[in-house]
Amino acid sequence: DGDTGYGGSANMLRTISALTNAGAAAITIEDQVFPKKCTIAAGDKIRIIDREAATQRVNAAIGARNLYDAKWSRSKSESLTNGPGVWIVARTDCRLAFGFQETIERCLRFENMGADVVYAENLQSFDEYQKLRSKLDPKTITMVAQVQEGKDSVKKIDGENGKPLLTIQEIGDMGFDLALFGVTPLQCVVGSLQKAAGSFLDTGIVGQTTNDRDITLADFESLKKVVGFENLETFENEFPC
Repeated sequence: DGDTGYGGSANMLRTISALTNAGAAAITIEDQVFPKKCTIAAGDKIRIIDREAATQRVNAAIGARNLYDAKWSRSKSESLTNGPGVWIVARTDCRLAFGFQETIERCLRFENMGADVVYAENLQSFDEYQKLRSKLDPKTITMVAQVQEGKDSVKKIDGENGKPLLTIQEIGDMGFDLALFGVTPLQCVVGSLQKAAGSFLDTGIVGQTTNDRDITLADFESLKKVVGFENLETFENEFPC
């Protein structure tokens, strides 16, 4: 997540090169005023730069990527045969600030500039998603990002704001290529921690009562594998101190 690029052209160059060196496959650049806010949390108070500035920002990201690719190619004495080494994801957050038509215009600009992925945050209806997809070239890679604001994760209308909550299948059926549920895993973790804390307070233990039936406890061996105990033990045995 490259956010806004963190400043002007020099900052954008630094952001793209640093994230590429770190192994990023794609970098998102968006059109909020720096420092940015969570789009969903900010709502209609979101602060957005104008269309020309947004275009310049994405163009700088693409230019930085191309410059990095050229430098890498020369250093390896070979050409890049598989296209860009890192994708630029051009994102607009302008829906609640400037309206849906401006969202379309910005996405079209990003597409024409050669962004590898184009997407718009916080669209407000099924119809808006469908219209945006229809306005873009079918070959353009597009994405839908969602935050499940309501507690009921299967509701078709999310929370009290009437926004659609789309399944991965529905997103694909509308012609989008990628589905991002970036906060959902964290919500699951927080929900499980809250339930576990409640069980400790109520009964003194977790997983022993019918009230805990929706809490899934991983066994300790699985936990060790996920957090890397085996690698740590190998290192400790090889390099004791």
